[in-house]
Amino acid sequence: MLACLGVALQAVPPARSARLGWIALAVAMVVVASVRCLTDAKTGLDLAVTALLIGVVLTVGREVLIRRAWPAGSFVVAIAVVTAVGIYGRSHRLAEIAETADRPLQPDVVYYQQQALATANPFAAGYKSPLWPALHSPLVRLMVDRDLAMRLLSWAFGILMLPAVAVGMGRLFEPLVGVIVAGLLAADTFLIDLCTQGLREELGICLWMAVLVLLFEQRQFTWKRTLAAGMTAGILLLLRNTDLPVLMVLLGYALIRARTPLPRILAGLALPLAIVAPFYVNQYRAYGDPFYLEKRDARYHANLEFRSRGAPPGLTMPTEAEYARDLYAGEPLSPAAYLFAYHDAREIVANQWNGLRRVLLGDPFAADFSLWLRLACAAGVVATLLRPGQRFAGLFVAGSVLGIRAHLMAIGHFEQRLLLPVMVIWLAAGWWLITAGVRAGLGRWVVYTQHVGRDEGRGTRDEGQED
Repeated sequence: MLACLGVALQAVPPARSARLGWIALAVAMVVVASVRCLTDAKTGLDLAVTALLIGVVLTVGREVLIRRAWPAGSFVVAIAVVTAVGIYGRSHRLAEIAETADRPLQPDVVYYQQQALATANPFAAGYKSPLWPALHSPLVRLMVDRDLAMRLLSWAFGILMLPAVAVGMGRLFEPLVGVIVAGLLAADTFLIDLCTQGLREELGICLWMAVLVLLFEQRQFTWKRTLAAGMTAGILLLLRNTDLPVLMVLLGYALIRARTPLPRILAGLALPLAIVAPFYVNQYRAYGDPFYLEKRDARYHANLEFRSRGAPPGLTMPTEAEYARDLYAGEPLSPAAYLFAYHDAREIVANQWNGLRRVLLGDPFAADFSLWLRLACAAGVVATLLRPGQRFAGLFVAGSVLGIRAHLMAIGHFEQRLLLPVMVIWLAAGWWLITAGVRAGLGRWVVYTQHVGRDEGRGTRDEGQED
């Protein structure tokens, strides 16, 4: 919170000199730290919020009310305020969970904790992402409360994703869109609770913002930019390997669109695969199959779907006792076989359309968005496909949804948290369209009023001449 105050004070210089901003920040830090030591964390947090509000009102209010102009650093101040809102709600939620005696971790987080205690290897073989347990390994070994340790990084990235979204969407669309989307995420009660559960979704959003900015903020690609995009994409694959198809589509589209030389295109596409390759080597050593993780997940979805509707011909299902012991019971199944071998063409096409339609209309997202905003976001995603500068948004939504995800959404077996990056792009596309429409309408209104004013002035002069 004090860091947000420092950013806000330095974004808009005080009346006399920038030195006053540093002095105000130092005084606020001393006061807040003293109150925190004498009382408790909640009081310190509330005082930090008060200091932030006072700092923003004094710096921005002077420019707006006295000089009657928005300060040059208003975008930075807005990001600081939105981040502070996120800090306040998320910190209170984390404190509530930390003070609760009965606060079991979700099964996924229990697995991450076990892996973190076993190894700090970011390429370690296992049933889930190897990067997330590796990041937690130092925390769970140093902290006494290991369950709380598994929640801290999720909470931290839940805060960090707010300025990341504001900056990322602000650069790729426009600053106002970035601030609006980040503000919606900061106040979303589902996200406030999610970031205290110890899951990896918030880090995924931060990495996606970095990848998208590297790929689409500029048209040209130097070797440095290509390698940076490829390395960030590789780290993202270590966090969630199911993002591979959409990553390859966006990376290839960005490099080809920029007319990048073929060697650089091949290097950009190969680098993420090279970064994630050690994980698949370890999977082969541990399970005898480099794609054991993907096949195991496909078996889980097949068990979940076909237990209720009956097994299709050629698919062996586990017994009730085996399924009760292990939801993944049964021979590992290829994702392609699960989707195409055990569903007819008509069902596949229908499920793909239904899944994509549901995402475009915002049905999988837990936030209570109005019908008009949902329609605007759906129209915005479609509109981005018509503009080369924003086409990445439509490709991102389609590439992230079509395939296994669309099928699972159509049959109701897909979690909303896995679509958080899609929700961010969906909201950004909608607000981009809304702001463009409002701006165009205001522009036409200004032109109309000026035209009417000129006509009235001309009519007055004509009447005077007649008299």
